[in-house]
Amino acid sequence: MKLLIDTDFRRNAVTHKSVAVDKTVHWGNAEIAIPVLERMAFPPRANESWRSEQIPYIATMAALAKSREISLYSSFELTMEFMRQKRTGRGYLGIDLLEGVQIDRLSGPVERSVMWGTYESAGTTKQEQIEFVRSIKHDRFQQLLSVFQDAHILDTYHLWTAENGGLDGFVTLDKRFYMWL
Repeated sequence: MKLLIDTDFRRNAVTHKSVAVDKTVHWGNAEIAIPVLERMAFPPRANESWRSEQIPYIATMAALAKSREISLYSSFELTMEFMRQKRTGRGYLGIDLLEGVQIDRLSGPVERSVMWGTYESAGTTKQEQIEFVRSIKHDRFQQLLSVFQDAHILDTYHLWTAENGGLDGFVTLDKRFYMWL
């Protein structure tokens, strides 16, 4: 089975992160406060308890991917979304369920270029990504978009990417999107 995984799937696979915590150390006659790395859990917010229910599924899919029973994919557009996320890294002591999992890159049905620069970049913001996707007039994409509507335009593009690439599915934790499926 080949699956395109959404940014929220990758983000929620990081269950614990490294955090610097000030600790008091007794050194001779002195007390010194130094930062020490500790593993800290980052559970979902109270209004997102349903995300906690997804962790066993993420862990199972990660184990299946590690044993090569399923293949996981990302794409350029998903990578752009992932790079915009805050606190995506786990750090040295953190736990990332996808650590060691091979995530292959799938080409999108329509590709674009992004310019990275020292002072200015083009095409990297969420709004620029939405404008790019909104400009696509391909019949199949428009057909999917008529079902999922503009509020889910990026996930609709990812679903089309998975379909166009011959994958078996698109995995997202976006509750509002998968309620449509």
